[in-house]
Amino acid sequence: MAKKTRRKKYTTEEIAEALEKYNGYVYLAADHLGCTPKTIYRRLETVGSLVEKLESIRGKELDVTEMALHRAIMEGESWAVQFKLKTQGKHRGYVERQEITGADGGAIEFDDARKSIQSKLSRLATGNGS
Repeated sequence: MAKKTRRKKYTTEEIAEALEKYNGYVYLAADHLGCTPKTIYRRLETVGSLVEKLESIRGKELDVTEMALHRAIMEGESWAVQFKLKTQGKHRGYVERQEITGADGGAIEFDDARKSIQSKLSRLATGNGS
């Protein structure tokens, strides 16, 4: 009979170091440690300091990403300018939208479906329906 091997207990510090090394990417950190990502996620559910560590790592990466976007904007990259306006400039009216109107730019008229169905049923009941 094969002897069961006991899984290694990873310390919070080991998990934190692996997350730091792999910029908060849980699957890469787990692979480095030799455990499953589920092991790390379970620890994140119980250790607040580990959650704070992961949030800090991901927050820093987001800051670096935003700085790269800013550089592209300052260099006049039109895709970057458009992206910034479409996402963070919405409150100033920089949104892509379609305006849908009725005939000649008027209001869109909707039939009240329930009234229409009731009318058809009533005509059918009295023998006048077609």
